[in-house]
Amino acid sequence: CLSLKVFTYSPNGGTDSLLSNDTMTQSILYGLNGSYTINPSASATSTNYKTFTSAISDMVSGTRSDGGTANGPAISGAVTFNVSNGTYNEQLNITNITNATLTNSITFQSASGDSSAVVLSWAASGSSTNNFTVFLNGASYFHFKKMAIKRNGSGTYANTVEIDNGGHNNSFEHCQIFSVPSINTSTTQCPIYHNNTTNAPDSGNLFDQNYIKDGSSSIYWYKSAAGNDYHNMFTNNIIKDGYYYQCYFYYQ
Repeated sequence: CLSLKVFTYSPNGGTDSLLSNDTMTQSILYGLNGSYTINPSASATSTNYKTFTSAISDMVSGTRSDGGTANGPAISGAVTFNVSNGTYNEQLNITNITNATLTNSITFQSASGDSSAVVLSWAASGSSTNNFTVFLNGASYFHFKKMAIKRNGSGTYANTVEIDNGGHNNSFEHCQIFSVPSINTSTTQCPIYHNNTTNAPDSGNLFDQNYIKDGSSSIYWYKSAAGNDYHNMFTNNIIKDGYYYQCYFYYQ
């Protein structure tokens, strides 16, 4: 944090007769940079967040819901969040982060390295509104590593990971990505879901060495004929128990 202090001197060439109103101080935040933790059992501090939601809110708007000191908005270098073991019942709608680039990327990863020990989960629903656990909503340069991302319970709407609205250069590696068991042929219960009907491509995204399970279609990746997505890669994944399609790709 940079503290900027400005004051007047000799206004209009004369003596300042009221010194009490001649000074302004403003704090300027650089943004997040370096390593942080997400640990709900520890106190909220400038380096520890209690929830994913609070960490994302700090990067987007410079506000926190867990009572900790804000570091944002924006980032000023590569950022890594090491996440403590536990189940996090949160739904993440992630938008673009200022200053995120290929070099200055944002990583959420299990601190223990165990993909079954950090579980980010959201209940399946009877409503089509906000049908996701993680939505990269025009967000780019995010990496999720060695985590479980799931929908739980039962409900018609149970998509898990969604990328859309120009999200690019994101990755999910060594993760468990589960929907709910399904006998549905619709696209409302997909572990990985993408339905791009705009001209903004969602490209350069990577899904590597994940365990993708359940749902109607395990991977549903659709782009309208207005222009293809490109360079999206699905490599070395285990795909199991999708009811309708294991993989559905259109205009790629």
